[in-house]
Amino acid sequence: MNKQRKYVLKGLAIMAGLAWPVVTFAQNEFYNNGSGVTVQPGALIYVQGEVINTNNGANIGLINNSGTIDLSGDWTNNSTSGALNASTGLVELLGANQNIKGTQPSTFNNMNLLGSGVKTLMVNTYVGGNTGVLSLGSLPMDLNSNTLFVTNPVPGAITRSTGYIISETAPVPGYGTIQWNIGNNTGTYIYPFGTAAAAYIPFTNNVTTSGVQAGTGYISACTYPTVTSPAVNNRPLPTGVADLNNNCQTEHAARMLDRFWVVNAGNYASNPVTTKKMTYQDPEWDPTAGSTNTIQEPMLDGWYYSGGWTHQAGAENTVANEFTFPSGTSYGPFTLGEYKNLQMQLLNVDSVVCNGQSNGLIQFTTNQGYGINTYYWNGASSPDTIRNTLTAGTYTIIAEDVMGCKDTLLNVRVDEPAAFAMSLTANDYSICNGDPLVLTANFSGGTKPYTLISSTGTFTAGVTTNSTVASYHPSAPTTYWLSMTDKNNCPPKADTAKINVNALPNVDFSADNTSGCVRLDVKFTNLTAASPPVTSWLWNLGNGTTSTLQSPALTYTYAGSFNVSLQATSDSGCVNSITKNAYITAYPVPHAAFYYNPPFDSNILEPEVDFVNTSTNAGATVNWDFGDGHTLGYVDNPSHFYQDTGIFQVNLIVSNVYGCYDSLKLPVKINDISTIYIPNAFTPGQADGINDVFMVSGIDFYDFHMMIFNRWGQKIYETNDATKGWDGKYGGTPCEKGVYVYKINCTPVHGPTRSLPKTYVGHVTLVR
Repeated sequence: MNKQRKYVLKGLAIMAGLAWPVVTFAQNEFYNNGSGVTVQPGALIYVQGEVINTNNGANIGLINNSGTIDLSGDWTNNSTSGALNASTGLVELLGANQNIKGTQPSTFNNMNLLGSGVKTLMVNTYVGGNTGVLSLGSLPMDLNSNTLFVTNPVPGAITRSTGYIISETAPVPGYGTIQWNIGNNTGTYIYPFGTAAAAYIPFTNNVTTSGVQAGTGYISACTYPTVTSPAVNNRPLPTGVADLNNNCQTEHAARMLDRFWVVNAGNYASNPVTTKKMTYQDPEWDPTAGSTNTIQEPMLDGWYYSGGWTHQAGAENTVANEFTFPSGTSYGPFTLGEYKNLQMQLLNVDSVVCNGQSNGLIQFTTNQGYGINTYYWNGASSPDTIRNTLTAGTYTIIAEDVMGCKDTLLNVRVDEPAAFAMSLTANDYSICNGDPLVLTANFSGGTKPYTLISSTGTFTAGVTTNSTVASYHPSAPTTYWLSMTDKNNCPPKADTAKINVNALPNVDFSADNTSGCVRLDVKFTNLTAASPPVTSWLWNLGNGTTSTLQSPALTYTYAGSFNVSLQATSDSGCVNSITKNAYITAYPVPHAAFYYNPPFDSNILEPEVDFVNTSTNAGATVNWDFGDGHTLGYVDNPSHFYQDTGIFQVNLIVSNVYGCYDSLKLPVKINDISTIYIPNAFTPGQADGINDVFMVSGIDFYDFHMMIFNRWGQKIYETNDATKGWDGKYGGTPCEKGVYVYKINCTPVHGPTRSLPKTYVGHVTLVR
């Protein structure tokens, strides 16, 4: 049996030359114990076994590889150096199942997975250097809850043929993560994930807009499947994720893919804009392939968690089992799940036909969401999407699907016509016979146009107003009614108006005289019937005179034909009247007038007087009474001789064709020839022979006696001789000028006062 061989290197340099291109160590272990090993370009170290790099005290184990290191065993690094000084060197894993392990991360530039089996990280590992490439070939690499740091920032830093990287560890014990330090680069970065069952499920991150770095910017990604058992379906959750509630805040695990992705960006002041494409497997959603979910694959959509799950609609490829999230800067946990936004759509709302009825309608539809569980009509569960027996009011309808998602039709209003309101009113409910009656109908509510039917037989359709007016002239008490209905033939509404018709007074009157001469006295007699009782009267007697007496009397003082009317007002306020046209006729009265010649007094020596009739409105008869016992008729202008002196009252009486008459009396004086003349002044003492003596002159009188008195009543002169006068002296002494009183007595010879003494008293002025 061969004995194991172990090589411990200290200060070894392996160089390649023209004659000796490689140095090969056929050994079971390559152990660098704190040495500095340099592999020149073109040189090859082949280790048939494990490579171990470690420190030795203060000596740091480091392999400065510019050539190739092939090994069939595990790679172990316990040095803080990272084992390799990344340059352009290549490490090839040639064995079967190999591990990269140690107490410290290893740093690789180029790495090729060769041989067979699974290459497993037992520690965080760096690969790629600045320009290096991780070539998976056809083999898997298991991250085993560790992080693979890809430090080459270009999209080609990982290559493969059929190989893949297994990331499928849950948050506990820890994610298996690829952290790609892309910096501010753009491009399509493929994270070549695969499942433990060898299915390829890459994550593609297309960076369209570079981020703003705050260090070395990176985008990390990991993915893991979840359990499918219904009791803990889709668990465990990613770190920091509280639940799997959907947009309706209900548990959504049964409709979520049995896989999560966690994609994060770091060291950016503003994150890169990327389009993320996830790959999944049928058993992660399909019950026929083993899932306990109830998912319809075409309904899968993107979900992103940031304090809660947010739906992010993207592009689903059911053939390739790929989903592409929309471009954005969202980072964190992702998964796929069904997304059905329950939505309600109101189709129809019909009002209640008639007020108070239950025939309103609401109809709606929904997109069913995840499958309708029930509808709530104002809180009451119901399967109905249409109801046509609704009363008026406000309805809130909630649809809820089996996932607890809800949508609401809020405050859907079912209207109803206002209740019918009708009133039939009269301008007066107690009218007088013959008065106009005005009925006003006011109506509202229902649905126009209205149809009206009245007690008078009137049928009116198509009424669009809220009122109508009609006029009547009832002659007896009547009850009117009006009925209305509307366009929908709702139960009619009616109202009545009871009208009392009061009788008019039966008015009549008569007069004791209906014609006569002016200053016609007429007494009127009221003949109005006693029923209905009359409370007031108003007479118009035709000449401008009115009266409120029941039976007045009037003297018509001027001629004319007069209409007489009587108006009576009953105790119910009804008024009736009667007018008798030309009922009273007052005939004109003639005006008697005459004059005579001579116009002044005549005397017995010339006793003939001529009379001239100047009467008006006469012409029927003329009668003269001359006052001396003589009369004369039918002569307008007579002459009459008086036989004696005196004053005679001449009376003219005239009449007209109506039998009306008038008379006029005028005195005619016939003087006798006895006369006396008494002066009113005289001028004694002027010695001119003119008017020196106060003397009375005249004829045909006798028994003359004259006395003169001064102003103190003292008689200063007296004589019985008419031929002797007063010379203005008293006792021979001339009297003072002034006014003196005379008294003269005498008896006339002729005339009606003959033989009867007459006295004349007066004043005479003495002038000096």
